Amino acid sequence: MKHSTEVVYTERVMQAQNFIKENIDRDIFLDEVADIVAMSPYHFHRVFKEFAGEAVKEHIRRLRLEKAAEKLITTKMPLKQIAQHIRYHTVEAFSRAFKNQYDLSPGAYRKKNKQNYESSDTYKVEDINIQQLQPENVAYVKKNGGYNGTLKSLHEILRFVRRHGIESTPTECFSMFDFPSNATSGEKLTASTKNISHQLCLKTSNYVVVTENAEITTKRCGGGLFAVYTDRSGSKNRNKTIAWLVEEWLPQCGYKMDNRMWRIKYHCSNGKLPSEDVVDICIPLKAI
Repeated sequence: MKHSTEVVYTERVMQAQNFIKENIDRDIFLDEVADIVAMSPYHFHRVFKEFAGEAVKEHIRRLRLEKAAEKLITTKMPLKQIAQHIRYHTVEAFSRAFKNQYDLSPGAYRKKNKQNYESSDTYKVEDINIQQLQPENVAYVKKNGGYNGTLKSLHEILRFVRRHGIESTPTECFSMFDFPSNATSGEKLTASTKNISHQLCLKTSNYVVVTENAEITTKRCGGGLFAVYTDRSGSKNRNKTIAWLVEEWLPQCGYKMDNRMWRIKYHCSNGKLPSEDVVDICIPLKAI
């Protein structure tokens, strides 16, 4: 597959994923999503499965069950209400689908994970690595509204680099943001990051000066010393993870937080596309 074709398909699949995520609470049809990205249903189905690692129907089911899993842990909502919320007509059908994905019934999953959610014991200091990150050339877009959900803007950057003939790898992307100085606790961090300004960056093979678009442009990111923690807790719990890193790990690590920008590097947890499910949280450090 040509690189330019791969970029186009990645752009369209991510656009489709954005549409699905934004409309996950209602019925979604293959023809409808294919029309959004200007592809035939048959062609779109094949491309989506290749790049996302799952069929459209499977993708929708997984997102809905992930939403149910979150509600099981973070709320006291009855199973019947959760089932209806994610478009299942009966608790029995919901329970079968949930157990098929998580190997546990909804009730057992809630009991097992509720305590872990409320505890910091799930975080392990040995999972944190101190690394020297290298400078990188990127195309980036500036956004407001917090670093969660940032990836929905990736298709805009892919369209930008394709238009300007800039070589890039769609899977190599990360967000950058300035850590809010007033975020001294988990609660304050959650409040502060709702409107935080961040940059979604796509790594490019070389630095190209582009002045056409003020929102999307290019730059060279500086490197430096970072603490890198691989977070598998999901985007909904990201603030909780970052709060643990800042409140508990940082004071006893032997370094200070530098005033350079934080990074959140996205892994490809499924198929060929980056995802917010698994990320590397990169904290800029300096000697005490």
